[in-house]
Amino acid sequence: AFRVAEGSIAPDMPLDEVVTRLPQSRHRAFRLAFAGHGKMKVGVLFAGTEDFAPEHVRQIALGALLHTVQDAFSASHVERINDTSPTLKGRGKVVRFLNYRLQDAALHGAQDRRPTDATDAAAGDFHPVSLGARLIGCAAGGTAEASNWPGQAQAVMLSLLARARDKPD
Repeated sequence: AFRVAEGSIAPDMPLDEVVTRLPQSRHRAFRLAFAGHGKMKVGVLFAGTEDFAPEHVRQIALGALLHTVQDAFSASHVERINDTSPTLKGRGKVVRFLNYRLQDAALHGAQDRRPTDATDAAAGDFHPVSLGARLIGCAAGGTAEASNWPGQAQAVMLSLLARARDKPD
């Protein structure tokens, strides 16, 4: 999604060409996921229609990234160290990702409740507002990070999704 958001993967690119833009380690999974859909354009995945405006697709892709950031702090999607903390700043690395099909619909809303510090974030905080702002800044090209958008966006997402059992870099 971040490559679509920043424009290095064009919305009108067929899926069978996208694989050439991915790291070799991702080729097999990508081909399995999109087998039989190679001629479909990337924009259809985001816009849901073949009649899409490229800039709109880029905005939807950025929105998909921001949604991932938000969900990564939700106890209904991800179990983190200190998951019961009433604040976002107190949460740690990922213990496990939760399977959507196994979620208890009655508990989902409670687990997605608004934390007390939902809007209380400073630049550099491990917080969805701060991480989202970094992604928006990169995509908009208005920050120093934008010169290395893929690297910066990947760093944000990897820090967000780091698992407790992973070894530090």
